Amino acid sequence: MNIIMKRLLFINIIIISLLYSCQSAKNEANKPENLIEKEQFEQILSDLEKAEAYIHMQYTKQNKISPEEVYLSVFSKHHVTKTDFDSSLDYYAHYPEYLEDTYNRILENISKEQAGVNAELSKQKEKEDTGK
Repeated sequence: MNIIMKRLLFINIIIISLLYSCQSAKNEANKPENLIEKEQFEQILSDLEKAEAYIHMQYTKQNKISPEEVYLSVFSKHHVTKTDFDSSLDYYAHYPEYLEDTYNRILENISKEQAGVNAELSKQKEKEDTGK
């Protein structure tokens, strides 16, 4: 996983934790009607982290891409709206330990995916080098 993705992930964790760590009340009455279940929420967060990396890569290549369009495509993929996601994030943010655990799992999974991609690229490069 590249340094930029790690920094973005770390910054997101810190911001969310700081925003809601002062709020100790865990009131189920505030549970939104359209709450995204934890497993799907984690998948969406993972895809959003990958989308952040994609957006950053496109900006460094000077391509004009709308971050909002990329985020909306992630929500569409998971059949949720931005409003659903925002209200679920607001709810889960009252549980900073859950978000921290979730982000740690996401970071671990993305790192494994990156290692797999790197290994595959190395194999392809070896094949190309031996084929010459």
